[in-house]
Amino acid sequence: MKIIRVQNPIGIEYMKEHFVDTDRDSDALCNGLKAQLSANPENILILHVWEGDALVGFIIAQNQLSTPYVFLYQAWVDSKSDPDIADKLFFRLLLWVDLLGKKEIRLETTRNTEAMTRKWKFKKVSAIMSFSIPDNFESGYTKFMQRANDIPNSGMSLENSKEISNGPE
Repeated sequence: MKIIRVQNPIGIEYMKEHFVDTDRDSDALCNGLKAQLSANPENILILHVWEGDALVGFIIAQNQLSTPYVFLYQAWVDSKSDPDIADKLFFRLLLWVDLLGKKEIRLETTRNTEAMTRKWKFKKVSAIMSFSIPDNFESGYTKFMQRANDIPNSGMSLENSKEISNGPE
């Protein structure tokens, strides 16, 4: 097993098929990472783990300059590989964060948060919530909001609201 720090943007291509928890397409994510690595290589940590010619793990983290933490963007380990790979990657991340003079790592995940707490003692500090806008929400907005109990019922219907005068025309 060999762990290397990726400093050449071409190395990002090897990770593309293994990106996890992303709402961007792989090409867009690759291009963004390449740009970051080219512009500020000292503020991004990309590690590859290789067994022979096979990529079996990686980690991507970025130093958030205006914050007291580093953000862990991606981490992946092939499930058929040595289970210690994740620990070795995490240890290297800890060393880098410490060298930066920071004392915190943050991440966002849609995977099992309890596993992150159990294995590495991460603490949940916030939640990202999502609201999907329904189709044609404009036509039923008042009814939608009343159903959600977010606005009181004024007693007016949408039809009555058209009859209200805004003053002389």
